[in-house]
Amino acid sequence: MENPDKNKSKKRKKIIFWAVGILILFLLAWLSASGVSYLLGLFNKNIASGSPFLSFLPKIKSAGNKLKGEEEGRVNILLLGMPGPGHPGPELTDTIIILSIKPAENKAAMLSIPRDLYVKPIGTTSYVRINSVYTLGEEKAGRQDKKGVFLSDQPIDGYHYLESNISEITSLPIHYYLKMDFSGFEQIIDQLGGVDVYVEKDLYDPYYPTNRYGYQTFRISQGQHHMDGELALKFARSRETTSDFDRAKRQQIILSAIKEKMLKLSIFDTAKIVNIIKIIGEHFKTDLTIEEIARLAEIGKNINQDQVINRVLDNSAKSVLRAANYNGAAVLIPKTGLGDYEDIQRIAKNIFEEGFIESEAADIEVQNGTFRSGLASSLAKQLTAGGLNVIKVTSAKSKFETSQIIDYSSGTKSHTIEYLKSKTGAKVTSQTPPAGTRADILVILGANYKET
Repeated sequence: MENPDKNKSKKRKKIIFWAVGILILFLLAWLSASGVSYLLGLFNKNIASGSPFLSFLPKIKSAGNKLKGEEEGRVNILLLGMPGPGHPGPELTDTIIILSIKPAENKAAMLSIPRDLYVKPIGTTSYVRINSVYTLGEEKAGRQDKKGVFLSDQPIDGYHYLESNISEITSLPIHYYLKMDFSGFEQIIDQLGGVDVYVEKDLYDPYYPTNRYGYQTFRISQGQHHMDGELALKFARSRETTSDFDRAKRQQIILSAIKEKMLKLSIFDTAKIVNIIKIIGEHFKTDLTIEEIARLAEIGKNINQDQVINRVLDNSAKSVLRAANYNGAAVLIPKTGLGDYEDIQRIAKNIFEEGFIESEAADIEVQNGTFRSGLASSLAKQLTAGGLNVIKVTSAKSKFETSQIIDYSSGTKSHTIEYLKSKTGAKVTSQTPPAGTRADILVILGANYKET
């Protein structure tokens, strides 16, 4: 089908093909070559005619040149995966990810929130798993008074109610949401001809749920696999014999595999792309406008996908959550106490800085160069809670007036050093590591150090 506007856009020879990848990947993906005007025309034509296959999009309106949050330097998008009709718990949010983008710095990060996080939703007095908050919001949105008038103090819908709760937990403003159901996930992968995934270890799940509320055995061996939509969904969802962390990691692996297939599409794959758009219309929902999606794609082309930060909240030794049981329900709560989200908020706020720090994996030694006992141990505990690797805590051989950071890494751990500098106010020097030293960085606390 030839788009009448196509000839008018010849001067735009190297613009993004379209932001279909954003909707499909839960990542910033983009396609090459000219053709955005063709798809814009297709979108506009179908919305104008009242066609249902793009009903996931709100009414087209100008969004200007910037996204919400872009002026402040960070855009946060809530990515949701739900089972959908025909699956057990069709409206439970099985996947919850905050995609954060720093347009000016060409950076992106993904924070996965476990569905078993135990929270007290806004306006309620009871705790529930966070994966049921959307459904609760939908129920609240439909409440009426005795005269049949909808109550004005209730949420617009489940999406915005979940956004508000996620914002309260993380202290991040949530600017947009994007929802996908399982069937759409499967169909997208099948339309792409499957995805290639390396399975890091054998996976065995004798209790994988069926569509008939029963169970089936799912197993897959370590190694390279070509997955169709059904297999990819099972790989992404299985959790019975693994942790939420493992599952979140597998989900991100699948999304990356989809991204790779999407990047191989070209202008000659028009029919395939149109089919993908139809799937999106039936199985995706978002409050991003067309113009905002186009802007998102424009930003995405400048982001190095290999440097996208992935962080998962879980109950591992270095993470901020722990397993608990309330009223017979296995849930996750903050290690600092039920309803205390301070550590989660710190991670969400500093995910870009801490993400790079985590990738550097620096070994840190902390020494106490003061007369105040326990100072090095206290700092080491804070650093470990923040995900840093403290390998040794000891007293310095002499006392120091000012704190020092000694870089043994030849500058390869720069993000970690900047973080330590901000924590301690120490002066940084570089030295050749002494024989037998395992540390990449040595922190010596002096008398001027102020404990936080």
